[in-house]
Amino acid sequence: MDIEGLLHQSNISARNIARLKRLCGSPNEEDRRKAALVLEVARAKPGKRQRWGFLSQSNPALVERLMEEGLLPEYAFLAWEAALEHAEALAEEGEGTEGVEGTEER
Repeated sequence: MDIEGLLHQSNISARNIARLKRLCGSPNEEDRRKAALVLEVARAKPGKRQRWGFLSQSNPALVERLMEEGLLPEYAFLAWEAALEHAEALAEEGEGTEGVEGTEER
């Protein structure tokens, strides 16, 4: 089974999740690492639609680990990068608003 291929499927099925769980016990360390990462993705967002944007916002550490392992598709990297830029822009907007009337939390 191609572990990386599961990330391109429109839905990671319960059967494939069971396969990933078995692969997490594999004697091959690389297969174990990859299976564990893909299993984490499958548990968080089994459907492909908006998977990468969702994960970029909800679990950026997972996206970084996928990238380090070489499991992050190019189009997903772009979504992750855009989410980081968005988060940075929001953080910058929030800076310097302390003490400005109308910006306090109510």
